Formats: sequence, structure tokens, C-alpha cells
Amino acid sequence: MFVRNFYFVRHGETILNSEQKRQGERGGLSPKGIEQAFKVGARLRNFKIKKIFCSPFERAMQTADEINKTLQTKNIEYTPLLEERRNPSEIVNLGYQDLLTKQAINSIDLSYHDPNARWADEENFQDLKDRAFECQKYIIDRAPNKSLFVTHGIFLKMLLSTMIYGKGLTVEQYIRLSVFNPADNAGLTVIKYHDWRIFSKNKWEIIAYNSNF
Repeated sequence: MFVRNFYFVRHGETILNSEQKRQGERGGLSPKGIEQAFKVGARLRNFKIKKIFCSPFERAMQTADEINKTLQTKNIEYTPLLEERRNPSEIVNLGYQDLLTKQAINSIDLSYHDPNARWADEENFQDLKDRAFECQKYIIDRAPNKSLFVTHGIFLKMLLSTMIYGKGLTVEQYIRLSVFNPADNAGLTVIKYHDWRIFSKNKWEIIAYNSNF
């Protein structure tokens, strides 16, 4: 039986996280986030990580660099498939409590809606779902056993949702899973992929989610 072990980490705390502001592509880690990332590396020291896959966003690359100070792997691959969900440009750098931010988040993250609905110029539910399935294929095709993936909270929850529910994933199912399962900065998720399950509808198995220090 052939089983591959995959490890997913959300980036460490960012400066904008600490200021409670919505983020775009840019923005680095806070001192706390750097410490969190280094601790993840120490935690993974004996996991024999063979390869790191990373979002090209600054906060993810910084996290991967801090982790790799311990792991010392020379095999790092960057892919936009691991990027965070694109926020509406109007709310990037706005505070969580800003009225416009609340309106956007209530619409795209907290209310049931048509999967193709769009509040503004964000990556909507269907966009994100499609990318999650593309990322699944990418992982299956390219990731060796004991690979580490450095990604983001919203995208990670969508990826896991598609692993659980498959192509039939609905907005309602995703919102329920997302709202009740927060993704903490530097939280570790462990997943097994069972190549040998030839006739199974689901080869993914979530072992641990959002495990902290």
C-alpha cells in the first residue's frame, strides 16, 4: 500500500494581521509571525520533509524561509495555486471593523449565495473551488511523500472542503466548515493521500487540522 503524507502550514502572523486589516498580496510577517514560523520548523525537524511547496505571497515565502532554517531543504517550489483568495480590492488594507469590510465579508464569507455570485472584483466561491481542484491535481502529480505546503487560511479551508466533499461541494457546506473551523497563523494540518485506493471516491484523509504548539 502506498500512502503519501502531506503537511500544510498557514503563514505566520503578519503586520496587517496584528493590525486587524484585510490583506492583499503584499505584506510581511510581524516579529511574532517570524517566531511562529521558526517554531513550526523546529516542530517539523524530525519529519524528514523532502520538498516545500509555497505560495509566492511575501508572508508565505517568509514563513517558508523561517521554517527552512531548521529543515535545510534545497527543494522549494513556488506556485500561485497556493495563493490566498483574492479579496475585493476595495477592502485591502481596511480594518476588520470597517463598514465596507463587514459588508464584503458578510456577502462572500458568511451568507449563502449563488456559487458564481460576485460582490466586486474578488475571487468568488466558484473561482476558489476550481483552483482548489486544480491544486489537488498539482499535489497528486508533483508532490513526493513528506511534502510541506505553506499557504493561507481561506484557501486552505477551501482545499480541505473539496477534499472532504468532492465536486459536489456547495456554498452552504463550505461556509459551515469555514466558520466553525478557524485557521490560526502557523497552524499545522496533516493529510494522507492513499494512492492505493483505486476504487474509492476519496483518497484524501485529514489526520489533524490547525494543530498548534
